[in-house]
Amino acid sequence: MKSKNIRFLFFLACLGLVLMAITYALLQSIPIWITKFWSLLILFFVAVSIAVYFLSERVKAQNIRKFANFFMIATVVKLLLYLAIIIVYAFIMPSDAKAFMLTFLAYYIFFSIFETYALTKKDKSTENI
Repeated sequence: MKSKNIRFLFFLACLGLVLMAITYALLQSIPIWITKFWSLLILFFVAVSIAVYFLSERVKAQNIRKFANFFMIATVVKLLLYLAIIIVYAFIMPSDAKAFMLTFLAYYIFFSIFETYALTKKDKSTENI
C-alpha cells in the first residue's frame, strides 16, 4: 500500500477519534443536541470516506482528466444518500430527528473538508500534468 494511502487512513482515524472525543465531551454538557447513534454516524462517515477516497484514487490513476467528473458524480451521489438517510431516520425516529440532523450535519462538514483536501491535494506523481 502506498504511503499516501496509509497517511490518508491514519489522518482519517485521527479525525474519527478527535470527533469521538469532542462528541463525548459535548454529551456531558448538551446531551439533548446529540443523537444516541453518534458513534455509528462516525463509523458510517469513515466508511464512506474510505470508499470514495480509494475509488477516486483509482479513477485518478487511470485517467486524471476523468477525476473531476467522478468527483462531482460521487459528491452528488453522497448528498442524495445522506438526504435519504436523514429523511428515513426522521420518519422512523421523529423524537430524535433534530439531534440526529445536527449531529449528522456537524460530522458531514468535518468529513467533507477532510475528504476534499485529501482528494484534491496535489500529488507529486501528477505534478507535471
